[in-house]
Amino acid sequence: MDWSVACQALLVVTFVVAAGGKLRPAGFREFRLSLSRGLPVPETLAGPLAVTVVGAEVTVAAAVAVPVTARWGFGLAALLLAAFTGAIVVMRRRGSTEPCRCFGATSAPPGRAAVVRNVLLLATALLGLAGAPADQPGPVVVLAVAAGAVAALLLINLDEIAHLITA
Repeated sequence: MDWSVACQALLVVTFVVAAGGKLRPAGFREFRLSLSRGLPVPETLAGPLAVTVVGAEVTVAAAVAVPVTARWGFGLAALLLAAFTGAIVVMRRRGSTEPCRCFGATSAPPGRAAVVRNVLLLATALLGLAGAPADQPGPVVVLAVAAGAVAALLLINLDEIAHLITA
């Protein structure tokens, strides 16, 4: 299987879902508020930061999806995911009970599962960056895309899965 294509699919689905959850009017408002409530971000900067984050997520999804720009997209994804992971760690260390709104509509504060999810996504970006897209037959590409999409859906819902396992 072409791991690079699977990494592309995983990251594209993840970033599209993340941006989409924040692009709903209520989702964007909640995300913006979570930045100033959960992180040391002044309320006056929360709006511009929220716009920047959503713009970066859309940019990553588009760049990773296109083979010619995929390497740049993987690099940008790695930087963004490192920043997101750092933000979650800061929220946890501050004892914040504010939901992180990573995908727009969660009501729970970020837990260890959110850190694990982001580290796995960061590893995926680095794996994609290290790999070079290979010329594969159609069925292999379809399988790689399907595997990446399923992995993305599992990672997106990792907080809920962890909650079910520990409940």
